[in-house]
Amino acid sequence: QGIHNVALVMIGQGPLWAQINNRITQLHLQSNVIMSREESAETMAALFQRSDIVVQPSISESFSMVCLEAMTYRKPFICTKNTGIAEYITAGREGFVIAPDDVAALAQPIQQLVENPTLRQSMGRAGAETAAGFRIEMKVEELLRVYEEFSPHAKNP
Repeated sequence: QGIHNVALVMIGQGPLWAQINNRITQLHLQSNVIMSREESAETMAALFQRSDIVVQPSISESFSMVCLEAMTYRKPFICTKNTGIAEYITAGREGFVIAPDDVAALAQPIQQLVENPTLRQSMGRAGAETAAGFRIEMKVEELLRVYEEFSPHAKNP
C-alpha cells in the first residue's frame, strides 16, 4: 500500500551528503526529499511548525537540542539511545528511542507516526509538558544545588 503525500527534509551535513543526494536523484525522489546543509533559526522555526515528525538518528549526540526544540513545537520525535535527551524522556511517551544504525528500528516508528495522527498529537502534548521542565532558570537552580552539595565549604550534616 505505501505511504503517500510525505516529504522528507534533511538538514545538516556529513561525509555521506553527496552520496545521499546522488541516490535521491537516481531514485527520482527530488520532489519528496529536500536536502539542505544548514538553515537559519527563522527557517528552522518554520520547518518545525510545518513538520509532523522530527527524526534525529545521530549515532552520537551530546544532548540533542533538535529533539528539545521538537518538543517545544509539540512534535513527536525519533532519536537514538546514544542521544543525550533519551535519558530525560520516557520512550514511547514524547517520542521513540531506537538503537543506532538500525534502519528497521527507524522505519517502524516513522511509519507508525505517519499513519497515526492521534499518536502524533498525544506525543506532541507529552513532549511540550516535558520541555517545560527544561527552562533555564530551573536548570541553573539544579546546578547550584549540586555545586552546594559538593562544595568543600558546604556544611556537613
